[in-house]
Amino acid sequence: MISPDNVFHVTASTHSWDNRYSKQAAPTHPSRILAQFAHCLPTTGRAIDLACGGGRNCVFLAHHGLYPVGVDRSRTALMQGRELARKNGATVGWVQADLEHFALPPLTFDAVVCTSYRDPKLYPLIRDILKPSGLLVYQTFSREQLQFGTGPANPDHLLERAELYNAFEDWKIIYYRETWIGRGIATLVARKPTVQNQGSAIIETAEAK
Repeated sequence: MISPDNVFHVTASTHSWDNRYSKQAAPTHPSRILAQFAHCLPTTGRAIDLACGGGRNCVFLAHHGLYPVGVDRSRTALMQGRELARKNGATVGWVQADLEHFALPPLTFDAVVCTSYRDPKLYPLIRDILKPSGLLVYQTFSREQLQFGTGPANPDHLLERAELYNAFEDWKIIYYRETWIGRGIATLVARKPTVQNQGSAIIETAEAK
């Protein structure tokens, strides 16, 4: 388990991302999509921000009543996040790790946030670590972004069409949108169901665990 304090748990180092954050500070305001759907978040419990960057969403989650953990490859970004949390009186745990080689106990978190990061191998981890009735907020660039010449240029870092929807289509989809005018972005807000199987049907119950 990750201890509930402001200690770094260093498991990886990536110089290119450290250089990026050294040259340009990470944004400090929460992602618009997270703020927009804050009313869907639980007000207690644990949350995790995967590829958290400078920790802006972690601070937002902490102020919402959750204990957030921010995970990123860049130590520089995490240092910026720790300073942002200190200035805003937020308690956040920080983990330096490569998400391609990252594991957590199942059913650990009440909310999962991931923005500006794509790796299909991450989807099983998300499905595993989120508790029943937990909330997922996921937004990142799609391959439609390539036509605009900004953002990630490697197609491996860009979503295919309907990728997020297909990965979590059996969950309760609260919001899903793909845009390709002005920028290529896909957004998913979904709740992991608490289910009872009756034949082939999946019924979401009102009980939250």
